[in-house]
Amino acid sequence: MDTPELKKCPNCRHKSLFWNNQLMLYECLNLQCRHTFSRSDPNLAYRDTTDRETPPQSPTEDRPSLEECPRCRAVSLFWNKGTEVYECLNPNCKGRFIPEDLHKGRGPTHKAGTSKAYKAGRGKKWLILLGIAAVVLVGVSLIMTVYADSRITTAQEDGTGEGEAQGYSDGYDEGGATGYTVGTDTGYHEGDTKGYETGLTEGYSDGDEDGYAQGYPDGHTEGERIGYEAGREEGYASGDTDGYEPGREEGYTSGDTAGYETGREEGHASGYATGFEEGIGTDYLVRNPTYNEVQEMLGQSEAFSAWEINNDFEAKRIRTGYVFAYVAAWPDSSYSLVAFETVDNGLVYIRPASHEEVQLEVGRRYYELLGFSVPDWDDTITRITIVW
Repeated sequence: MDTPELKKCPNCRHKSLFWNNQLMLYECLNLQCRHTFSRSDPNLAYRDTTDRETPPQSPTEDRPSLEECPRCRAVSLFWNKGTEVYECLNPNCKGRFIPEDLHKGRGPTHKAGTSKAYKAGRGKKWLILLGIAAVVLVGVSLIMTVYADSRITTAQEDGTGEGEAQGYSDGYDEGGATGYTVGTDTGYHEGDTKGYETGLTEGYSDGDEDGYAQGYPDGHTEGERIGYEAGREEGYASGDTDGYEPGREEGYTSGDTAGYETGREEGHASGYATGFEEGIGTDYLVRNPTYNEVQEMLGQSEAFSAWEINNDFEAKRIRTGYVFAYVAAWPDSSYSLVAFETVDNGLVYIRPASHEEVQLEVGRRYYELLGFSVPDWDDTITRITIVW
């Protein structure tokens, strides 16, 4: 029995295409391809022009009828006399069945392999094969060697194609999993680093702005106090030297007049204090001072914060108020001052750092009341709270 001549398949490029007389089609034997082509297929004519030739003419017998495939249910099943099996022409199925498989379900209409003609044909076929085997026994070895070499080459090509496909699939899956793991770890690390740097920058900026807004009033008050003390000492020394002589002369002239007024006020204050104590007894009570008492005690005090002045004056039984002056820029922060309800001059606000009187008023700018330069923020007084 001659080996069919194989041609190059336009789809898989293997030399595995043969002419199927039963189907009147070219069929690829490569299991990874299994494409079929008609005699007039443009792909066959375009891709394999070197092998173009007139295909074998179909035999005079009629084309076999197609049956319903038990797997895909398409009318595409035919009986292949060469392989003695049923084959499905549906490219999405390509099933192969022996008659016994089909008889288990709904098989084709004729039962191949059970008729008398079939059995007689099978016996005749065996006799012919035995006769041919006896005649060509000597040449079988050479023919089989050539054929084996051809099949080995085809099998190697098919195996290479199958191995490449399987290796590609396995490598793709393993590479995808490995790449995903590596990419996740790398992306997480890079995202964490980038997020930390971005958060650090934004957090530092926000914290700097908030800290500046909260720290400026406290820093300004503290700096003002320190500056006042340093300036007071230097000013005192310089003023003492420069003003001693002129002051002595002018002081002598005006001292006589001023001494009278001072003595009168001191006597009034001393008498008021003595009379107050004697009138109310020795229990611990605080009182409202006179305006001159406030000025005198501030001149002798070494306290330069609202808290220190409040404690100092309370220890001397002078009623003192702790003042919170809130401004528009910082609704939750305030400037700290002290207040006295004098018996002769009403409510008096004192700035602790300089011991000077301030005319606090809601709606006024704080810098205007103290003669400071215009600040960058809104220091309009919005609320004044006094804690006695």
